[in-house]
Amino acid sequence: MTDYLIVGGGLAGVSVAHVLRKHNKHFQLIDSGVGGASFAAGGVYNPMVLKRFKMVDGAAMYLDRMHAMFDEISREHKKDFRHPMPILRRLSSFEEQNEWFLASERYPQYLSDTVVRSDFAGIDAAFGYGEVYQAGWVDVIGFLQFYTELLEKENCWRKEEVTYSKFSFESGFIRYGQQTYRNVIFCEGTAVLRNPFFSYLPIVRNKGEVLNIKTTVDTNGNMIKAGVFLMPLPNGDYKVGATYNWRSPDNGPSEEGRKELMEKLETFLKCEYEVTAHFSGIRPTVPDRQPLIGKHPQIEGLYALNGLGSRGVMLAPACAELLFDFIENQADIPQEVNLSRYAARWQPMDRI
Repeated sequence: MTDYLIVGGGLAGVSVAHVLRKHNKHFQLIDSGVGGASFAAGGVYNPMVLKRFKMVDGAAMYLDRMHAMFDEISREHKKDFRHPMPILRRLSSFEEQNEWFLASERYPQYLSDTVVRSDFAGIDAAFGYGEVYQAGWVDVIGFLQFYTELLEKENCWRKEEVTYSKFSFESGFIRYGQQTYRNVIFCEGTAVLRNPFFSYLPIVRNKGEVLNIKTTVDTNGNMIKAGVFLMPLPNGDYKVGATYNWRSPDNGPSEEGRKELMEKLETFLKCEYEVTAHFSGIRPTVPDRQPLIGKHPQIEGLYALNGLGSRGVMLAPACAELLFDFIENQADIPQEVNLSRYAARWQPMDRI
């Protein structure tokens, strides 16, 4: 019998795998290989909601666990996929400057108390910038590819489309096909909408699109946040993102998304640029904007980690730790992120 089966190989599933591996648990991770939102993510980590100058709930804990996970990977494998990078939030008026100063008094650990007057040729920022500390980005694709290859070498990963009808439940274990597991954790993103065990969860599809561009602008190693992020990449190009589309019926890059990104970029980028790549993914979001972590309301040994939205890089490591401590040590999951808050939506007839 194997301790765990993880279904889904994006940021959530790989973060769970890292925690299980660290604690010497026997597990298998299966993934369809199709790729989800994680493979199109910009990878930004940022403790602030910059549209409203508010701190992300639990930001300190999330950042601490994210850095702890990548520190562990760096020590063991001599690889670090993090790129610490200040975010310069472009201020559009004197009113926004005043709002920034008020926010910096509340969150001095994350926000500068002065207006930054960096004159980047080709960027219109007449009112300057506010600087966000403890921010940056993670090479999500590189990280997921590395960890998938690591798990494959250790015989813990296989490419497989999950078949829900192959699950059966017996006292003390769960059978999937011919194999038995003590626990099963679904980390499927929006694919959970097809999952008969957890389809009751209020996951909302939120399509995000990003562009890679070439331009002559040099932001001196800073990420610019205006209507969109303008994020420098190691090869000298920039990533531009992202859109938020709750209505799109498909997963692929769209002309509508490309146009939206270019229009927002051109409100502050005043020089020529060339689009070199266009990516898209579907984020799993929740109406209350909090993750979903916890156990099935009826079936023992069945768990889910989902709803990480656009902050998967920052949230996934801490959420994986919370779920592991809940399963192994009977620790409490905070109610605001516990999927039990939606238990009333579960109907027994949803089961296979």
